Amino acid sequence: MRLVCLLLLFLPLLANADPAPAPAATFDFTIGDTPFQYPIEPGYRRLSEASPRTYETYTAGNSPDHRMVEILMLDSDIKLKMIGKIPEGTYFQIQALRSLENLSYDAGEWSQFQQALAKQMGELDFKSLIRHETEGLNKRLNAATDNQRADLAMAVTDKPRVYLNDAISTRFIMVLKVNSANLAQPVKIAVVVATVYARNKIFMICAGAQGDSEASLDALMRRLDGAVSAFMALNAGPAPPAPPIVATPAATTASVSPEQARIKSCDDAQNAPDIAIIACSTLIADDKAAKDTRVNAYSHRAIARYMTGHEPEALVDLGKAIELDPATTDVYNLRGGILAMSGDMEAARKDFLKATQLDPKDATAFTAMGMTYDKQEDPAHALPFYDRAIALDPKSGEALNNRCWARAVLNQALDKALADCDGALALEPKDATILNSRGFVRFRMGRYPEAIVDYDAAIAGEPGEASSYYVRGLAKRALGQTAAGDADVAKGLGMRPELDKLYVGYGIVGH
Repeated sequence: MRLVCLLLLFLPLLANADPAPAPAATFDFTIGDTPFQYPIEPGYRRLSEASPRTYETYTAGNSPDHRMVEILMLDSDIKLKMIGKIPEGTYFQIQALRSLENLSYDAGEWSQFQQALAKQMGELDFKSLIRHETEGLNKRLNAATDNQRADLAMAVTDKPRVYLNDAISTRFIMVLKVNSANLAQPVKIAVVVATVYARNKIFMICAGAQGDSEASLDALMRRLDGAVSAFMALNAGPAPPAPPIVATPAATTASVSPEQARIKSCDDAQNAPDIAIIACSTLIADDKAAKDTRVNAYSHRAIARYMTGHEPEALVDLGKAIELDPATTDVYNLRGGILAMSGDMEAARKDFLKATQLDPKDATAFTAMGMTYDKQEDPAHALPFYDRAIALDPKSGEALNNRCWARAVLNQALDKALADCDGALALEPKDATILNSRGFVRFRMGRYPEAIVDYDAAIAGEPGEASSYYVRGLAKRALGQTAAGDADVAKGLGMRPELDKLYVGYGIVGH
């Protein structure tokens, strides 16, 4: 399900190792505490044994919510890797999902999981997902290899296609176009993934190879199907009994129920949205789940769907959460936030207003209400909401910063604006957004050297914020540093051309 199934073919060789002795015909591994055996095809080697350092590098590049169990390659391909060439044959991987491997699923729960997975495959924005995953993969590999040559670029040629859904697995295939400085030209790679259900556990067996012709795709699917069949034959029946464990008081830990574990996976929507969608969907489909559990599941699935580019579906989920419990302020705030991000400020305000009616002490809702007016360049209407939010929560850094900014835009009560920004920075000393706000207040006050210091710090923390360059340039011009000021203004306008018009609206003329 993650792009790490592609990783093996394209990374440059980072560590050499002499070939190890020929392996056994099977190897043992565990998912959670359940033991399994995996059959090794003739000519294949375990990368963890044949080249441990290379295996460790690939493991370091793995997505944090996946655990690499093993990589199997042809002996000839391992030798190719050792001279820096791309493997030519099919490789296999076994991977565990960290959020699932300590859970046990019965047949009914597995069926629900399959339905959720198939639905997810049809809904995900894979272009965005692959871009996000590739960025993360390169960062992890650079960190693991002292910034050596991890520059993969990937693009999906089509959405994954589920080609088999049976009692033991859901299998899908996808083709990606991959490029790197180490490749003479982009390469197309096919990946087939089986999400397997065995001994009440769920995990993945992947196969990958170069090529995207119909014949090569069909061959790759048959290779994976054969591997899964051989694995299932070897692991038929229940797991052998584990040796008894005598727990001492010091070693005893609280047990976690399967439902609690699924709730934890569902709640992790921001860090692992694809896994969260599946976990939340399983909870939603459980008619026996408590109302609060289902409301929480709809809310977190909405977050995961929004993060994966499915805003309409996210809003539908939040509507269902509200139907289940019309008195949940958090859901109104969440839906209002998504509506505001989409530009529908009127609808967003209705949700935030409802949240304040349900809980008149909800500082977050008052802050969010003010932000809807800020987004429409109406700071005068925003200020009363920030006043109310700060009265309820004097340590709200966001509300303090927003009130500071609103006063700076209005060019009113600048001493109070500066106090607000100072208060926000006392809570979050290195926040680039707050530094940008204080820089603007100081610019308004004519304290140009201090404004420049603030903007320097803001740019160091967030170099992509165009307004920091623009107003820093205006401050430099005011100090007679014309050339440096012009360069900053030009850079800001190059990043965001509408800044001139925006700041004219604030009463500041850049050119």
